[in-house]
Amino acid sequence: MEPPSLPDNSKFLTASSAIHFPDCCSSLSVSLIEQLASLLPPNPALTLSIGSGSGLLEALLLRQRPTLDLKAVEVPTTKNKYMPVDRIEIVNGYRDLCNLAADASAWMFIYPRDPCLIQKYVQHFGDRKCELIIWIGPKADIPKIENDFLGQMWIKEDYEDRGLKVYEVMVLWRRDPLDEADSNAKEDDTSAIA
Repeated sequence: MEPPSLPDNSKFLTASSAIHFPDCCSSLSVSLIEQLASLLPPNPALTLSIGSGSGLLEALLLRQRPTLDLKAVEVPTTKNKYMPVDRIEIVNGYRDLCNLAADASAWMFIYPRDPCLIQKYVQHFGDRKCELIIWIGPKADIPKIENDFLGQMWIKEDYEDRGLKVYEVMVLWRRDPLDEADSNAKEDDTSAIA
């Protein structure tokens, strides 16, 4: 199913400057869309955009990379204008979790109302498939409690200038490959005993 039409002004995105659209909390630019599209895992790996709002950013990502398996997660009171209905998941409230997170390889949080929502997702689903967490928002709102915030199995990477406004930042957390190796070794030990 084709995504709904994007707003006319989306064609004015340029790589050199980030601009705001009325339908998106984050500023947008070609370089931001290209960067995000290159970071997200290939199909069939699932990516969840948690708190997608109007779906403008997600629709632009799908236009950049049409084969991306991307689902938008939002509350029922927010109208997602740009994503196809079959790519939208509804949660009851902005602090509620989407169970698809257990099967997703990447989670995106764009201007979350509660920055600690990431921690809640990690506590409930972080030991499953997720390999990458992307957070975009104001620099002042970056979750500050580093290791205790997400746990030892996540490595933080800062991305200062990625096609955002100067007061915004993109932060990535990647699963520590050593943690995954330890986890696989424990599974092997358990199966050997059985």
